[in-house]
Amino acid sequence: MNKHIVFAICGCLFFVTGFSQTKNVEELLNEIEQNNTELKGYQSFIESKQLENKSTNNLPDPQLSGYYMPFGDNITGDYTEYEISQSFEFPSVYGARGKWNESKSQQLVSAYSIKRQEVLLQAKGILLELVFLQKQKTIETERKIQSKQVFDQIKELFAKEQVGILDLNKAKIAWIQEQFVVKQIESDIQIQMSKLKTLNGNIKGEDFAWVQFDFNSGALGFIDANRYNESTADDPRLTFGTVLIEGNKGSIRLYEDGKITIQNLGEKEIVHSYTFERKNFSGDCVYVTQKHFTECLQTGSPFETEVSQYLKNIAVQEAIYESNAKDTPTLL
Repeated sequence: MNKHIVFAICGCLFFVTGFSQTKNVEELLNEIEQNNTELKGYQSFIESKQLENKSTNNLPDPQLSGYYMPFGDNITGDYTEYEISQSFEFPSVYGARGKWNESKSQQLVSAYSIKRQEVLLQAKGILLELVFLQKQKTIETERKIQSKQVFDQIKELFAKEQVGILDLNKAKIAWIQEQFVVKQIESDIQIQMSKLKTLNGNIKGEDFAWVQFDFNSGALGFIDANRYNESTADDPRLTFGTVLIEGNKGSIRLYEDGKITIQNLGEKEIVHSYTFERKNFSGDCVYVTQKHFTECLQTGSPFETEVSQYLKNIAVQEAIYESNAKDTPTLL
């Protein structure tokens, strides 16, 4: 299972060029250290400070002065004088300053070492988690195959009337459960990275977010949300933004005016016909939602959205805040 960890939002923390069976954790940590922008930036900062400290321990630049005094009483006429001066301190001062600069350099190197340990420790935790997930998927996949084989055998015995329907159903349930476990591992979000900001100083919450999702299935997701800068839409509160879903066969788009289009690869986009009203808040979605729930409670009909599904969104939201607080990708 190849994994790519990229955190390049307002100061990168991680860059994993490849995650596979052929590379061990130490090799990946070396790649992270070489490509991590924060560590590389800190190294450049150390080099610049070392050069700055070294420059302060050199002789000052020579000073050139000139004097020109016309209309004087000199016999030779106008008086002109040039002066070049060079100042310096006692040798012991340069020696002491050199030792002080060396001490400052060592402090910078120690600070870099601490930062390096923090970054690599976080990265190692993520890599070990990915290794665990990979092994878990392998084990559960093997169990799924074995449970299918058992079900097929029980099915044959049932056809021969050597076992009862109860044994057949038990085998089938065991097989279905293993399928569900594997599917859950493949569909759950594995890497989630986010960066939140508050652009409006008059509010306490965030009004800007970049969130990147990396799914174990190979799908990627990205949210670019900003409620600080104004939208150019006639009714910016209708959809609160745009949506683009790209797949192997084409794209689906939601525009700010509520229009939905479908575009197959190599073809022009086609407007998807559906009904919505441009009234009240966001197309009156709150009223319609409450009306749906009320009707389902009265008739006993199933809801279009289940609480268990909504709780997954809450878990994702909490993981986004955790990722932002720790400034590191979060596994979910």
